[in-house]
Amino acid sequence: WVGARLYILDGRGAGQYRRIVDGQDRDVHLDSPWDVEPDDSSRVSVAKFHGRQLIIDNVWHDGGNVMFWAGSVESIMAGNELERAGVLLSTTAYIYNGLQPTWYSQFDDNTIRLGGGIGHATYESGRFHDIYDGFLGRGVTLRRNFFSGGTPRVYVSGGVRDAVIDGNVTGWVEISSRDHARPELVTVLNNTTRDGEPAPVRGNAGERAIIDP
Repeated sequence: WVGARLYILDGRGAGQYRRIVDGQDRDVHLDSPWDVEPDDSSRVSVAKFHGRQLIIDNVWHDGGNVMFWAGSVESIMAGNELERAGVLLSTTAYIYNGLQPTWYSQFDDNTIRLGGGIGHATYESGRFHDIYDGFLGRGVTLRRNFFSGGTPRVYVSGGVRDAVIDGNVTGWVEISSRDHARPELVTVLNNTTRDGEPAPVRGNAGERAIIDP
């Protein structure tokens, strides 16, 4: 796991991560000290890292999904244009060899013409959701994205907290649970339809949102 990251998922110090530079068995050495020291309340995961990716000012036609897969941290998709394409997406995973978070993704100022939406979702496969039911997504922002056709939705789904959905022109905003995982602290504000009306909020977890039209 040298080169992987140690993530604090919950408890004291949650939201921090550090690079593993050495270790053996359950002992690891990190590249720098914690800003807030973890304690016995902290829940951690060792997982891969796809950090600080930038997907900026691209144009896609007749393509599939564009995705920040599990383990992506501090990554940005901005100013892209999609036509007859899939979704712009970040995802976390309860999968394969552990709990793989995705934190601090930004989706800003993208335009979708005939596409499938922009959002953050939780993917589950295997047994790991049985040992942790907290939040693998954290700090997602979706701002000023524009839809002119297709499935015009901006969404968060599953175990994500501290998300902001702001200033999008979209058919609707969707906030939903996925299997056992539920979103929390999702702020929804200033989203409109192309007609200038407030965008409706849908999904089976809308009550977990902070909505300001």
